[in-house]
Amino acid sequence: MTLRRKIAIIIAASIGGLLLVIYLLARVILLASFEHLEQDDTRRNLERAVNALGEELDHLTATTTDWAYWDDTYTFIQGENADYVEANLIDEVFVNLSLNLALYVDPSGKIVFSKAFDLDHEQEIPLSAGLNNYLSPDGLLLSNADSSSLRRGIIVLDDGPMLVVARPILTSAKQGPSGGTLIFGYRLDEAWIARLAESNRVSLAMRLWDDRHLSADFRIVRTLLSGQSPTVIRTLGDNSIAGYTLITDINGHPALILRADFPRRIYAHGWSTLTYFMILMLGLLVFVGVVLLLLLEKTVLAKTQMGTLLEHSSDVIILTHPDGTIKRVNPAFKRMFNGMAQHFDGQPLSVLFDAKLDPPLTDILHTVVEKREGQQVDVSVQNKAQNQVEASMVLSPIWRGNGRVSEVFCSLRDITAQKRLEEQLRKTLAREMELNDLKSRLISIVSHELRTPLATIQLANEALAEYADRLTDERKQEKRYQIKSAIQRMVFLLEDIVTLNRAESGKLKLELLPFDLVSLCQTIVDNIRVSIRHNLTFSLSNDDACSEVCMDQRLVQLIVSNLLSNAAKYSPPGHTVYLDLKCEGEESVIQVRDEGIGIPPEEQRRLFEPFFRAGNVGAVTGTGLGLTIVKQAVEAHKGTITFESQIGVGTTFTLRIPNKVKGGCE
Repeated sequence: MTLRRKIAIIIAASIGGLLLVIYLLARVILLASFEHLEQDDTRRNLERAVNALGEELDHLTATTTDWAYWDDTYTFIQGENADYVEANLIDEVFVNLSLNLALYVDPSGKIVFSKAFDLDHEQEIPLSAGLNNYLSPDGLLLSNADSSSLRRGIIVLDDGPMLVVARPILTSAKQGPSGGTLIFGYRLDEAWIARLAESNRVSLAMRLWDDRHLSADFRIVRTLLSGQSPTVIRTLGDNSIAGYTLITDINGHPALILRADFPRRIYAHGWSTLTYFMILMLGLLVFVGVVLLLLLEKTVLAKTQMGTLLEHSSDVIILTHPDGTIKRVNPAFKRMFNGMAQHFDGQPLSVLFDAKLDPPLTDILHTVVEKREGQQVDVSVQNKAQNQVEASMVLSPIWRGNGRVSEVFCSLRDITAQKRLEEQLRKTLAREMELNDLKSRLISIVSHELRTPLATIQLANEALAEYADRLTDERKQEKRYQIKSAIQRMVFLLEDIVTLNRAESGKLKLELLPFDLVSLCQTIVDNIRVSIRHNLTFSLSNDDACSEVCMDQRLVQLIVSNLLSNAAKYSPPGHTVYLDLKCEGEESVIQVRDEGIGIPPEEQRRLFEPFFRAGNVGAVTGTGLGLTIVKQAVEAHKGTITFESQIGVGTTFTLRIPNKVKGGCE
């Protein structure tokens, strides 16, 4: 067999082996990614179906609330409106409201009126016997200790699951006492499932949790579903994937299993991508193999080419003996080391590198010589200017006709710029991901935090508009105060967002002006004292305070306001919030101390992270931006902020800010 034929066989075998390895790796990595995307897509589509169920429940809640808070209903439940049933509870009303059940129960638990209705055939039907389990005097649906209470969810009856909503019966002005309980229901039957599937363009199936005749896939999934894992994704072959989700009843117990089936388009696309990729790799490797075969035929020119390569290559090239001692270098090496080629003759190759290599250079050389395998390693070299140069070193064996390695060919290519670019790209990408995450969380926080004050303004404004003639001056003043407080809350939130945005984008500029720090702090204390709704004492100590400082007054006001607001918000009524001002040398020391709930020790290290809120804040609202903004504003003044906190004792924040920040108030 000729040498050329042997080389061709070796190249062909290498291409085949490499293709197999690439295929296995691509299948594991690429298809795994597509399967992950497929599961995420299935989970999102399944959530759409679950959200539709939630919207149905919200619609039923709104309908029940409208009818429960109605003077006609209130008089009817008390026996004073005989025409109510004929006027309001006829079949057409059930059809228009999409109701399958209406129950009117007085405070004693007696059913004043009941009606079950078949929407498909538009006719009244008997009540399900299973309703009695939910209508006992101490049952969940009739437990309305609070006149504004709401009981809603899914109940499972003999003839199937049903959405129910129970509201106390009040007047149109939502006044009591409660006249009883109004219960509306909507049946989750096959017709509803069909409509839901059609509206979402997906195949849906719903089964009872305790159904004894579940199909095999539902039985398997039932063992996997739980409150901690309410969703399961399973493939049903190469062409279909299904998502299963657990739906609990009004008591929080498992009630239903909802399944959504989807075609595996993403998975099929992954296979297509893998096929095209392998075809491309096959063509590329065949091309490389042909080129390699042609190059090997020219090995007789190796010595001449080696000399030319050494002389004219811009890369540093070093020829070493098999033991790693330097034998010959090219001009590029001399330029890098200021012509000291003779100094390195006979020296070990390792003397060129400052840092230790992993694995050691001796092990790399051993692999090159003994196994005749090329190796690549990144190294750090100190050039003639005493600068560190990052280089990629490739070591290749050179052997003679007897098959023994006679020399090792080492080439070093400067990749310093590439390394710097990679590091810069990593930092840029990390920063971009951080900003994107911050943006998403900021939008979520803003939408949530603005909803409450806007609702407060709307309700207070409606009360002033509709009941102005019936409200006392004190109540009117209270409504105006609610509007003012809500507006102030939105203003503070927007100021926090603007400041955070400037700080994150590096555009937080200081407007340095002289001002009286004590006077500013006194004003802030007075404003917060007026704005809080529970009894707190504020103590301002300024005996040793600096009289005049040169800082950004707006940022200082933001710093102190945030710290005092937090102290007031997390302090119980009857306690004291302390604000101490001191002047120590060229610094103003601002200390805010409260007697509040304190910060858990394990969470203190995250206190200044954006959107972080301690786990013990309970129902106290907030965005988690205040302390982040405070820290950035303090550091913008070249100051420092520290804190001490103990659970149940309180928290103390200490700020040290230069009285005259460099660059202003000259």
